[in-house]
Amino acid sequence: MATQDELTPEQALAMAEEAVAHHRGRLATDPSAAANLAQALQIQTSVLSALDRVPETLAPAVEILELRRAQVVSDHAAVPDLALALNTVAIAMDAAGRSDEALAAAQEATVLYRRLAGGNSEQFSPDLALSLGTEGRFLAGQTRMVEARDRAHEGVRRLRPFLEREPEAYSPLMEMLCGDYVRYAQATHGKPDSELLEPIVAIFTRLREAAGT
Repeated sequence: MATQDELTPEQALAMAEEAVAHHRGRLATDPSAAANLAQALQIQTSVLSALDRVPETLAPAVEILELRRAQVVSDHAAVPDLALALNTVAIAMDAAGRSDEALAAAQEATVLYRRLAGGNSEQFSPDLALSLGTEGRFLAGQTRMVEARDRAHEGVRRLRPFLEREPEAYSPLMEMLCGDYVRYAQATHGKPDSELLEPIVAIFTRLREAAGT
């Protein structure tokens, strides 16, 4: 039998859909199956995205969000799952052309991640940085460039300590955030924060030299 890593995306999707059907069937008699159903739906949306079938993620993303909202009523530990569900539905809404709803969901996710990072910065600051980047891109899509710039700037600032400690792990996200921040700063006719960016550029340079590029 093939391991999960050896599955094709199509096989992974079939397995995810089978898991969704299984947990949905359990839900009628076992309310605790809701968390498992949400997790299976999350995997399904991830695989659909990997297959470039993002428009198809909207229905499962909305269902995940409904399940996670119900879950946090009685289980505060599910707040990170709710924040992830909000980002998932934001991306799906944006792909469906529902930009206002996408932005609202992304903003709610940022609020939750900010609260989580306030209680556990080490665990949740990278998630907050990613959420700020997502919110910034949706703001930029509505030509709200000053707000987009500020979100990206905060994302870079939040992520920089993690990049400094683990550059290989965090450089892809940081590169995306920095690129967004510089574009938004230029769009607002402002200069990027060189004091913030210079140490990051130095890390990127070291990584390229180490890779021989």
